[in-house]
Amino acid sequence: MLQLKRPQVKAMLDIISKDNTRPAIENAKVVKYNDKLYLTGTDGYVMFMLEVEDESLQGRTIHRSYIETWYKLASGKDYLTEEVLEGMTYSDDTFPDITTIVDRALVGAESDRIGFNADYAKKIQALFASDGLTFKVNGILGAMVHEQTGDNSGYGILMPLKTK
Repeated sequence: MLQLKRPQVKAMLDIISKDNTRPAIENAKVVKYNDKLYLTGTDGYVMFMLEVEDESLQGRTIHRSYIETWYKLASGKDYLTEEVLEGMTYSDDTFPDITTIVDRALVGAESDRIGFNADYAKKIQALFASDGLTFKVNGILGAMVHEQTGDNSGYGILMPLKTK
């Protein structure tokens, strides 16, 4: 069951795009992937997938402004839960098909080095409220994937920097 503290929601908002020229990624969306539901969001460089259980949320697209409003009004004792998401206004806005993106991110070849933006790794760490991260590296052109188990399980997907 999803239970995010206020600092975790801040990290989530840091990942959901603010770029109004790319409205499709200004949203979070609940999608089904490998028979599980995930609340997902991205800015095109980093992506999160937080497991949710409430089937009624499937397909819901929630604009970042609604999550941001909750964040601004929340106290340190409040949690963003599936029940809170259920009460948020949702839209029919488009969202990228993450199935293809995630399938590609999880497959790659071995590599002995990879470039990545450490700020994005810190956002993933804050979102999952983790002391440290372990990434599966999927080759120099593949994504780095952090799999979180236990509370707030899901994936943090970090795209590599382009190397010369």
